[in-house]
Amino acid sequence: MLNKLWAIVALMAVAVACGSEVDPPPPPTPIPDFRVEIDDVTRSTVTVSIAPSEKIADYICVVEERSVVDEFTQSKFVIATVFQELTEEASSKGLTLAEYMPSVVDNGKIENATFSGLKLDTEYYVLVFGVDTASCTATTELTKVAFKTLAVEKRECTFEVATEVVDNSVTISVSPSDEEVYWYLCTMPKSTYDYYVNDENGYKMSEDYFYEYYFQQDINAYRGAGYSDEQIIDALIHQGSLQLQASGLKENTEYYILVAGLIMDSEGIVICTDISKH
Repeated sequence: MLNKLWAIVALMAVAVACGSEVDPPPPPTPIPDFRVEIDDVTRSTVTVSIAPSEKIADYICVVEERSVVDEFTQSKFVIATVFQELTEEASSKGLTLAEYMPSVVDNGKIENATFSGLKLDTEYYVLVFGVDTASCTATTELTKVAFKTLAVEKRECTFEVATEVVDNSVTISVSPSDEEVYWYLCTMPKSTYDYYVNDENGYKMSEDYFYEYYFQQDINAYRGAGYSDEQIIDALIHQGSLQLQASGLKENTEYYILVAGLIMDSEGIVICTDISKH
């Protein structure tokens, strides 16, 4: 009897041992809500393709700076902010969010969709989530895909600047070390430069940002005067060694001159050299 009992125990041990060697089947791989592919990235654009799962009808896709999105502690707050921005856009058009939603949602697979107007050399997210257009609510979790826009390839170019002041006018002679580089020059009172760049109670802009800001103000002034884009480029952007005239200067006032090289292509106009201040 004892031998039979030990035999049963031995069989049980073998059965348990054999059972422990059999791994359970792996759980099924969950199907993601969205498959997002980054097709192309430039200095100012991103091109994406999005494939939603079969269960998702409508969805929203936006692009936001990564530094902004990463400030949120939960994805639901990101989604709430997107809805808030859409609400404000709808209101500016005299619409409710429900009325506006059909114009901003996507449905089904999209390919080679391009988002433009992005900052160069900046990290972004493509944000995608399903929506119910009737209730204006999210129906999925947030999908985030990171990318970074391209930087500008810097060119080595310095600028020699000489001035000759007569009364309230100045002749500015500019000689770039690379005669092929396009450039833009601006002049302003030192007090203006300091207020935007240096003063503790001012805007505290970087010099690059201030230069771009001043450039945009010049462009806006010419547009306001009825100039075409071609005429604005001719008036503001130069190439090679030139003499420029500036008049209407204030008496007994110190001025700065800023000049930098530019790239002009299908993506726009960007600084490609260090800024020279004189």
